[in-house]
Amino acid sequence: MSSEDVETEQIIGEILRTHSNLTREIIEKMIASKVEEFGGIIRRDAAALMVAKELGISFSRESAPSSLTALRIGDLASGFRGVDVEGVVVFNSGLRQLSSGKKFLRFALADNTGIIWGVLWDEQAEKIGKILRVGSKVRLLKVSVRRYKERNEIYFDKNSSAKVLSDLALEELLKYLEKYRVRTRVVRVLKSSMVAGRNCVYGVGEPCGPVILVLPLDTTVQENNLLAVSGCSEFSRRGVDVVKCDISAHVSALQTSESSLFLCREVPSSEVFGFKAEVLGYLLFRREGGRVFLAVEPGNGRVDVKPLVTFRDKSILMFSEGLGKVCEIFGAVAVEDVLRETECLSITPVGDRPPRRYNFSKFTKGDAFIMNRATVIALNARLRCLDSRPLFHVSMVLDDGTATKRGLSNSPSVFEKVYSLDPREACEYPPSALEKILSFVNQDLLGIDVIVKARLLESSAQYTLFIDDISLP
Repeated sequence: MSSEDVETEQIIGEILRTHSNLTREIIEKMIASKVEEFGGIIRRDAAALMVAKELGISFSRESAPSSLTALRIGDLASGFRGVDVEGVVVFNSGLRQLSSGKKFLRFALADNTGIIWGVLWDEQAEKIGKILRVGSKVRLLKVSVRRYKERNEIYFDKNSSAKVLSDLALEELLKYLEKYRVRTRVVRVLKSSMVAGRNCVYGVGEPCGPVILVLPLDTTVQENNLLAVSGCSEFSRRGVDVVKCDISAHVSALQTSESSLFLCREVPSSEVFGFKAEVLGYLLFRREGGRVFLAVEPGNGRVDVKPLVTFRDKSILMFSEGLGKVCEIFGAVAVEDVLRETECLSITPVGDRPPRRYNFSKFTKGDAFIMNRATVIALNARLRCLDSRPLFHVSMVLDDGTATKRGLSNSPSVFEKVYSLDPREACEYPPSALEKILSFVNQDLLGIDVIVKARLLESSAQYTLFIDDISLP
């Protein structure tokens, strides 16, 4: 029931209570006659109020229909005092605090005639700010209008207040947001996850594109929720909108009768929303981060190697815990043929590493677990430690007489067999000493024959041989 119908019913109820000789049917006819008398330009609640006054019933300003007391935003002018105005909340900055300790909250109210900004301070910011939820139609009572920075602004006096009239339909709210271009986003939640101390939400927004929300840790969201967020920083990263909301930002679940599926019924295809891949290995960069190699199935019945670039060792550590396992990965974006991480990269193993059986084969056979003898053409390694946990790779070029392959291993046993050093113990070495040890072995083992157990894949990727074990002479 609309606010107009609610107020009309209240007035009819009061007439029935004070005039027992009148029936609802008679009152309805009197209201219809009054609407017709004014050529149909007044609402039923206004006509009902006129009928009530003719019958000797008085209503206070607060209980009178808004069509008679509330102004449109386009009608407001600087200098107005103690006026009522109705509109839809399209922006709420959340409660903020100046360096002086003074609290404030900025908001924006809109209707079909325009938009106006307002500010609340201290106690009113804390109390009234909670009422001004994005998507709510509200009535501001006894507010004033002043000129600030060349535009009109609403401000609250000590007797000012606000009340919620209704929740706006989602479609209408989106039209207002599109029309007035305020910093408010509506996002449909597909998945949420805690990532590295962040509350990450993966979703879709208008116009049906992928969005990542980084929310305060104490924010609770559920799948298919519609969230309205205001007062957040926003930027685009390779086709994905990233919205970061601090603890003061306004984040609320929209109360709407529409299904949340109204917002982007068909979810666009994007790695942001998750995909499954087996973690084959990783190659460390000289500084932080590295290149992770994933086994994906592009849908043509074969397995391909897909690289993912990250510039954080914490992400490498997450992938190292999923080596050899199929993982569900969220928060990656595709740039040409390479995946790149976002702030909300999430990796979750979805199964244990299956047992492997290696069959003797040359490097000519693709997508197989093989055992093969080959000559070391090139060898290098890199190791660094994150919170006393080793991150390392062993990279080698091997030739078996039929083909030359680049091999990669992140196996602790391979590292120890090649360099006679446990990776965990290597964390205790000074970097300069460790570099000398690795460099010496890299040169010493050139030209020797080794037997490797590995997974071989047919791919154009930098590495196609992922080594699980090695035997040296």
